[in-house]
Amino acid sequence: MINELSLVNKISLLGLLALLAGTGNGVLYALIFALTISFTAAVIKIIYLKFEHFFQQKTGEIIL
Repeated sequence: MINELSLVNKISLLGLLALLAGTGNGVLYALIFALTISFTAAVIKIIYLKFEHFFQQKTGEIIL
């Protein structure tokens, strides 16, 4: 569980860089960007945890 949460935290840190780089009106847009990345990472992680058995069952190779 710690590794799963750390993935979300690492993705959220990408948004923090944009927040730190913003100045003036850019801070608002950077904050929205940071929150969007955090929310997206959390949703992806929830979907992965809910359907973890589905992802583990897939084995084999990709045929193009």
